[in-house]
Order: sequence, then C-alpha cells, then structure tokens
Amino acid sequence: MGSATDAWGEVGVRWRLVGAVLAASAAGAVFHQLVFRRWWIEDAAISFAYARNLALGYGLVPWPGGERIEGYSNPTWVALLAACHAVGVEGFTASKLLGGLFAVLSLWPAWRLARIAVHPDDRPADLLAPVLLAASAQFAIWSASGLENALFGFLLLGGAARLATEAANPRFPWSAVWFLALSWTRPEGVIYAAVAWAWVLLAAARDRRGWGGPLRWIALFGLPEAALIGLRLSYFAWPLPNTYYAKLQDFDALFGWRDRGWLQLRAFAGLGADDGQTPGGPGLGQGFLIPVFLAGLFGLRGWRAWVWLAAVAAAGALLAMPGPDWLRNSGAWPSWHPPLAWLLFRIGLFYSALVMLPVAALGPEGFGLHRFGETRFFTRALLAHLFGAALVFSVYSTGDWMRGYRWLSLAAPTGAVLLAVGIGEWAGFAERVWARLGRGATRRGWGIAGAGLAVTAAVGFAAANVRHTMWFARDPEWPPALIKLRVDHTRRLAQRVFYEEPIVPLDMDMGAHLWFSHQHPVDMARLVDIPLARHRYDQRAFVEEYIFEEHRPDFVHWHGEWARTTLFSSYDGWSDYFPAPGYADPNEARGHHTGIYMRRSMLVDAAWAGTEGRAVAYPNGIRLHGWEVPSPEVAENGRVYLEIGLSMDVALERWSAVGFLAGPGGVRSWVLPPGQGLLPPGDWRPGEVFHGRWGLPVGGMPPGTYDFGLVFVDAAGAIAIPDEGAAADPRYAAGEVRWPGVVTVVADDQIGAFAEADLAEARQN
Repeated sequence: MGSATDAWGEVGVRWRLVGAVLAASAAGAVFHQLVFRRWWIEDAAISFAYARNLALGYGLVPWPGGERIEGYSNPTWVALLAACHAVGVEGFTASKLLGGLFAVLSLWPAWRLARIAVHPDDRPADLLAPVLLAASAQFAIWSASGLENALFGFLLLGGAARLATEAANPRFPWSAVWFLALSWTRPEGVIYAAVAWAWVLLAAARDRRGWGGPLRWIALFGLPEAALIGLRLSYFAWPLPNTYYAKLQDFDALFGWRDRGWLQLRAFAGLGADDGQTPGGPGLGQGFLIPVFLAGLFGLRGWRAWVWLAAVAAAGALLAMPGPDWLRNSGAWPSWHPPLAWLLFRIGLFYSALVMLPVAALGPEGFGLHRFGETRFFTRALLAHLFGAALVFSVYSTGDWMRGYRWLSLAAPTGAVLLAVGIGEWAGFAERVWARLGRGATRRGWGIAGAGLAVTAAVGFAAANVRHTMWFARDPEWPPALIKLRVDHTRRLAQRVFYEEPIVPLDMDMGAHLWFSHQHPVDMARLVDIPLARHRYDQRAFVEEYIFEEHRPDFVHWHGEWARTTLFSSYDGWSDYFPAPGYADPNEARGHHTGIYMRRSMLVDAAWAGTEGRAVAYPNGIRLHGWEVPSPEVAENGRVYLEIGLSMDVALERWSAVGFLAGPGGVRSWVLPPGQGLLPPGDWRPGEVFHGRWGLPVGGMPPGTYDFGLVFVDAAGAIAIPDEGAAADPRYAAGEVRWPGVVTVVADDQIGAFAEADLAEARQN
C-alpha cells in the first residue's frame, strides 16, 4: 500500500497555502450559513422539544408526561442539543452554533480525503474539496436548518478518511467508531457502515492480511450497535425509531421512475424539468458534471481514460432512455405488486451494480489480479460508493416533501471530494494537452491550462449553488414560527368558546406544536404517534376508531395532499367537524391559511345541561333552553361569565341575540352572536343545542345588583316577541325576557373575599 508519508503525500505540502485555503473555506461556510441565520426548518423543533424534555428530566418524550416515543431520527443530535439545553442554550441557538461548528470541522477530512485521492501531478486539486463543500447549497441550507446534516457530513468524511488511512497502513480500526456514531446520527448511517465494511473486507482480501482486521472492525461497530439497539428496545420497546415505521416505503420505490425520488434527482441534476409539482426547486445542473465525477472515480491516464469513456457513454445511454416504461410496455417489467423474493433480487442486482462501478475503478487491483499498489484509487472508489449510497437512499425514500433537496445534502460531502478529484484529473489532462501543443512543459501541479480549467469549474459550481441558495433564501421551507401561527390560532379559537379541556389538534407539523404549545397533538404524519405509524390510512376501521372515536381531536388541519391521502371526509366521524376561520399567513399566496376544522361538539350538544326552568320559546322557531352565570359576583373592572343554550326548529340564516344587564348604573348590552361567529345558525342541525359562552366586560358599571335579560333580533332588525315570559316593564326593548338580581357588581378590592367563599364552598361539595 505504500508508506504513510507516500499515502498521505505530506512531503512538500505547502502548509501555509493549505491553512489559508481551509481558513477561507471555513469563513465561506460560515457566511453561507449566515444567509439562513433567521431560518429553521419546522421539523427541527421536534428535536428541540425532545432535547428540552430530556434536559429537564422528563425523558425522551414528545411532551412532559407523554409516552416514550422515538419521534426523532437523530439520537446523537438530540443528545448534543440536550447537553446544550442543560447549560442554558436552547435548541434554536444551539443548533445554529453546532451546525456551523460541524460544517467547519467537515472541511478538514474533506481536504485529507482529496489529498489521498488526487494524483500527485494534479495537485493542488485537493484544495478544491473544502472550497466546493463550503460552496454547496445543500450542505449550507441543511447545516443551518437546525437538523443534524452538518454532524452527519463531518462523521461521514471523518470515517472515510480514517478508513482510507487504515487501508494504507493497518492499524486499530477507529473508522468503525466513526461509522458507529454515524449510524446513531441517522438510521440510514447503517447503510454507510455496511459500505465501509465491504471495503474493509476488500482491502483485507486483496492485501492478504487475513480476517483479523475485518473481524475487529465489525466487532467494534456491531457490539455497541447491538447494545444500543437493546437499549432502544428496553426504553421505547421498538428496535428502530418511530420515524422509520412512519416513513417505511415499498422496496419498489427504487424502480418508480415516475415517483418523487427519481423526479427530484433528475430535477436536481438538471436532466429533468421541475414542473413545480415536485418539491425541490430549480436544479443545480450537476448532471452535466457526470463526466467530471466519473473522471474522479476512474482517472484519465492510460487505460483508465478508455474505461472513463465507456462509463460516460453508458451513463449517457441510460439517461437517454425514457426510464423503464419501455420495459413495462414490452412485458419484461412486472406491473403487479412483485413478491418479496423478486423485489430482493432486483434490489440485490441494483446494489451489486452500484458496488461494481467503484470496484471497476480499481482495475486489476479491484478484481484481485494483484495487490493494491496505491491508496488513491481505493479512496476514490470508497468515496464513489458512499456517494452512490446517498443517491440511492434519496430515491428509495421517494425524495423529500421539503424544498431544497434535503436528502441530497447527505451526498454533498463525498460528492464535493469526488468532484475536486475529477476537476484535478481534467486539469492534469488539460496540462498534458497544453504541453503536447508546445505551449508548456509537462509538470507536477498546474500551469495556466490546468489552473484556468480548475478555476472555471469551481466558479461554475459555486455560481449554480449561489443561485440555488438565493432562491431558497427568498422563499425558504416552513419554519416553526410559521406553524406557531396555527398553534396560536387554534388556541385563540378554543379561548373564544371557553373550551376548558386540553386542546387535542390533529396536524402534521409537530415541531411547533411540541415546542410552543402544551397541546397533546395527534400526529397525522405519524412521527410521534406509535399506533398511526404502525398502520396505514387505507385501514379504515382502525382510522375510524383511533381518530374519530378514541381521540376525537378538537381541531383538524386538513387540506391538499393530506386530504387526498387520509380521506377523512369519507368517514362517519367527520360529520362532527366544520370549517373554522383561517388565519393570516404570509407564506400563503393570498396571505390567508385555510383548512382548519373544528369539532362541532365544542359548540353544540344534544341537550341543555344547565339549570332548568329558564326556557323561552319564540314563534320563529328559536328556543332559549336556559342560561347560567356561575359566578354572580364580578369586580367592577372585570368580566361576567355567561352561558346560554339555544336551538332552532327551522334553519334561519341571519338573526342575533343581545344580552344586557340592567341596574343602578343603567343598562349595558352586548351582542351575543349565535354560534359565536364560528358555526352559523343556518348550519345547526335539528336537535342540536348551541352552548354559547362569553366573558362580558362590566368596566365602568357602578357596584350594585343587576338584572340579566335577553333580546332576539331577526334578519330585518325586528325584535322577536316570545310566546310567553316577556318582561312587562322592559329596560332594554319591548319583547325582552329578564331575570332579576342575577349579577352583583362589587368593588375590585372586595372581589377576593367572594372568590375565597366560592372556593371554600367548592371544597365542601
């Protein structure tokens, strides 16, 4: 494999230049993230809430006192955030600091990997790796998002760099620890660990080192991994995060050419149009860099140039094909849901092809004809395999609902290194051509031709990424603060109708709900809900029982794609919900967010449950079932709490009620809108009794005893006359009904004594 010095190429390294480039790249990475300094993705608040609950001693639960649910997919990140919260730095601030820190730390292993992988004649291509990574829009956006992406990139590059070192010179397999940490940063980190171990095996086989190294590696990774899975089972009772079960996809997603995963990947590569229906955004045109990526894998010297040319031709032919539709039309592609064995065969074939491409880059060494001669092609092949695994995961997970190509940020770290190596190969090729044209001498390093090509490529890459960054910065994905508008809106609606029970919303945006509210939501997206995560929305009996009978949410946020997915309106239980007013939302095209539904039984019931004997009937079908003033004493600057029960025999669209107090201070009246302005009387059903609740201000009314009365006004403004019970001496209007001595207004400094008396009476009862 060569000596360590040869492998790392540290002889003659221009350390001042390296330090300057790394420092400049670090500044660029931080500045790139500062563009998003006031933005967090909504999902990040889920991790913040779990970290806060853990730091405060409640455990890993979505809300204090809640069930243990692993509703996050980033345990290492949550642990770091909890540690920060424990010392007084909450998640929003801590995530920005940690995201910037790990983004900067990622630049060092990116350079080290490139240093190993580049041909000695192609330096300083290794210095491009940290520059390209700092310029990556996906790396910057999602490192600044509040999520774990920067930590993931740092661990991935660090593990790959350590593995390349161990392949060059056998030593203790610390790379296993790096990949262990990676697997506990995101569940799919296990995929990258499997890739790494495959290359550990390959290195041992080709160098005839025996199996001690691979066995130590898998033990160092596997035993703690098994222990941590056991810990997860003992704590959460499930071997994988709840998010895995919520997002579990069919294996056939890899072959869904028209599915979101492939559509996003093609749009990102600039090889397919972004029609606005597929989340992601404008592509970065990196598909046109495929020849450069393949040059980074195969090289452009000697026989490798011909292999590169064949790979480019094959890639072009594959991209030119209109997907597997032609196979489906020929009958060679099954149209039915294939059995598990067939799915596993197809996945194995796909994965084998993914492995064989990097192995082929090793040439005779990769196919075992003789021992490895150098480390750089091993490192290139390892990088290509890790890069390809990230692309496969993006497709397998059917892309992402968020704009900005989140899953492709996992490919950005290895992709930046591979691209830097590829640019180096092209720069070296340009230098050799330049020398043959008699314009310069063949040299180690870059002259005018190589440097010009490298700078042009780097600037072009950076320009495409800056364009994408500015697009996303103008219209970022939903932050928690935007969902907080909905949380506050439903809280205000509940307060408006004096709903005193804990609010139970049915929603899909859990970050803001868990962080900003004390609500116990039902997660439509199933991340923090175990029963929903283990079922699907086509299991109608379960959905009816679990949502509409067991939970009966107070508010439902339901429209768009979720409406088409859940089909809630087709259930019997949906009849208990009505559309509530929306709220101002600057992210909506019309500035108004709709799709909020409210449970009818928060406003109406089958019967009046209050004091009997206060019923009044009216000829137009309106019926007053009764009224309640639970606390008849009220401070002179306070509010009197009123409940009334109303129903209609016929549907009347427009009418209103007026309540008033009459006493020593005159008459004070208030409009009491039936349905409290939320459920219009015309939408009341036969037999429903509206339970209206109001807090009526009495400020300015002198102390004394007051009568309470009601007047009903029809659509024409005429006062409805009751069948019987109208007051003979009206104080407000003819046709009023009035009950004497209902409310006593007392001085502000005396109300405390009445409150204490009421409390003592309640304790006795």
